Amino acid sequence: MTKIKIASVVTLVGMMASGGLSFVGAQTASLSASCSGSVAVNAITWTATATGGTAPYSYAWSGAVSGTSSVATATYTATGTYSVSAAVGDTTTSTASTTCSATVSVLPTPPPPPPAPAPTSTVIHRVPFFKEPMLQVNPGGHFLARGMVVQSVSSGSFIGKVWGTSWTVIIPSSTELLLRDGKGVKVSSVEHLQVGDEVGVSGRVDPNHELTVIADVVRNYSILVVRPKPAKEMKEFKNEMRDDDDDGDERREEKKEKSNNGKNNQDIRSQIEQLMAEIRKIQEQLKNR
Repeated sequence: MTKIKIASVVTLVGMMASGGLSFVGAQTASLSASCSGSVAVNAITWTATATGGTAPYSYAWSGAVSGTSSVATATYTATGTYSVSAAVGDTTTSTASTTCSATVSVLPTPPPPPPAPAPTSTVIHRVPFFKEPMLQVNPGGHFLARGMVVQSVSSGSFIGKVWGTSWTVIIPSSTELLLRDGKGVKVSSVEHLQVGDEVGVSGRVDPNHELTVIADVVRNYSILVVRPKPAKEMKEFKNEMRDDDDDGDERREEKKEKSNNGKNNQDIRSQIEQLMAEIRKIQEQLKNR
């Protein structure tokens, strides 16, 4: 009896070792899932891991990322902690879910903005003088100025500025007005003068009023034709070449005047002060005659 039992046990063990005997209903580990987030600046790579169950697995992400594979990546535009969830399934319709989070603490340095366009501005180009500024007063009171710029115009007179000094120019009915090319005009000189015009003035110093000139001739270098009534600005003539305004005789006359004028190389302010003193002296002499 004992020998039969031992033989049966040996036979059972042999069948198990050779695979001829199996146990039906062996249990498989249940499905489970986990996830993690790897941060690179402001991008997070989310990874889900499934264990147990029966592969292959399926994935579904939700929350701060989306996707249907085991790895999902998202880029975030603000710092903070982000949470996601992953639902994992297997072939036996078992499901498992997991939640994880990761923190974005820095954002990438934004690229520098493009250079701002150059500001649009109005560039004012100074119109060169038709005549270099010049001012002469001789002991007899004769006045000669060129490059004088009209500051204001009134009935019978105007105020012109040359070398930083403003002069009141009286225009009697006998005053002759010349245009830039030397042509004479037989109408009132004031009608053809405007603020900003460049003029030349020849006349005599008024002995009774300081910085006042009684004009014999006024030449307006800013116009080539008479201005219609009412007077209109004709600034386009200022843009013409300066060399077109003189004939050869006048240029030779200017060179002669410059060669006789020893003040050209002196300081302008000193010249004005000296000239003012001379004018006052002349005015006193004229009063005492």
